[in-house]
Amino acid sequence: MNKITSAALSLLMIASCTMLSADTGTDKRIDQLEMQLQAIQKEITALKKTPKNNNPVQAPAKDTIKVSGYIQNFLTVDNRSDRADHVKADSFRIRRAYITFDGSIGSTDWRLQIDPARDLKYNNTTLEMDQSSRMLMEAWAALPVADGWKLTLGQQKVPFGYEALMSSSKVETTERSMMTLKGIDMQYELGAYLNKSGKDGSIGIGVVNGSGQNTMDNNDVKDMAVRLVSTPGKAWSIGTSGYMGWKNTDRSPDNRLAAELQYKDKDWTLRSEIYEARRGDGIAKAEPCGFYALAAKRINPAWEVVTRWDQYDPNRWAASDNINEYTLGVNHYMKDNMLWQMNFVHSNPAIGMKTDMLINNLQISF
Repeated sequence: MNKITSAALSLLMIASCTMLSADTGTDKRIDQLEMQLQAIQKEITALKKTPKNNNPVQAPAKDTIKVSGYIQNFLTVDNRSDRADHVKADSFRIRRAYITFDGSIGSTDWRLQIDPARDLKYNNTTLEMDQSSRMLMEAWAALPVADGWKLTLGQQKVPFGYEALMSSSKVETTERSMMTLKGIDMQYELGAYLNKSGKDGSIGIGVVNGSGQNTMDNNDVKDMAVRLVSTPGKAWSIGTSGYMGWKNTDRSPDNRLAAELQYKDKDWTLRSEIYEARRGDGIAKAEPCGFYALAAKRINPAWEVVTRWDQYDPNRWAASDNINEYTLGVNHYMKDNMLWQMNFVHSNPAIGMKTDMLINNLQISF
């Protein structure tokens, strides 16, 4: 083979190898482009499914405000009287007109609740406005802390007792028990609160002024309340509450204990609470105590019957001042936001006093 022929064959072999190498690189490049194209098509499909935001200044989804409330219209046929037989007048009454604003800013919850139906009252002792009669009920912000705990700052219900913490729109009777209204007699306080809830129970701790609703403290010592609740079963709850306080500038003691037991399912509500306290020193010392037992039965989704026995003693060391009260009532749940209640109340305090009363309540929620 001559040199020319050998050179030609060499060039042909080099060209073939070059073309084969080029074809292999092109295939790899094509595969890469196809993979990129598939990724772009997936991204386009996902963007088409995403809802359009026509308001670029829209607040974050967690920042919300909810407005709710209820109105309770009472008609009371009152046969109660004092020893002079001064019978109280029958009357229509707006018992409550709650407006509640609930909201959240990020992970922080807040609430503002007012009751415009409240009558402003004067304190007969100080001749000043009774701050607890003002319309501001709750005003607080709750911040999450470690391990499921929440820290609440502001004014809210003191963690003490069961019925006292219930919304008045959820109480089975038209009014709470005497033990709660006359004995515990503390619903809202300014302070700091810690609480944690779970499937097995809850714990609530409050460090408060102890001077009453909408009121600054009148001494340097803060009161403390603790409530522990165990839920051993789906329908059962058992709880205990304690309160240690010092009232007024003389720091007279105000210590209280309570225990609660409840069974509640779709048909029955059975609940009882017991309470005792020690207030004041010396001649002003008083030890109020009381209890109630309640049974409510749902006949059907629209009707419920309820009965309750209350006993309250303003001071166990004083004679003949204890009160027994018996309530028999019926509740009609007309719609999701309407409730009609009728209670007949009979009590036997001091001898010679009439104590029968019929209370109707029409409640409308929104």
